[in-house]
Amino acid sequence: MSIQTALQTVSKSGDTMTGDLLVNAGSDAVRLMGCTDLIERKSFLLWLGNSQNQLHYSVREPPTPVTMETGLGFLFKAHGTDVIWLGSWISTHKKYYNK
Repeated sequence: MSIQTALQTVSKSGDTMTGDLLVNAGSDAVRLMGCTDLIERKSFLLWLGNSQNQLHYSVREPPTPVTMETGLGFLFKAHGTDVIWLGSWISTHKKYYNK
């Protein structure tokens, strides 16, 4: 293996990567990315810029929902226009769910 090839590989047991990571769909109808073998007391986190902005799932008993966490809130847009902005400054918290 050349030095250039060694510098471009990512360790399967853990590593840090710099630069853009682009995944082409190719001829497949679906491209999957994630973790499919979580067992109890294991988690999967996707950090979006820092540890305060993350998509998080833990396998626990009782089951828990997938959590999206952010330090500044959530902004939903449609066609480039702000539709809903939920921020951490909101003093009343509401839970919405369908039984």
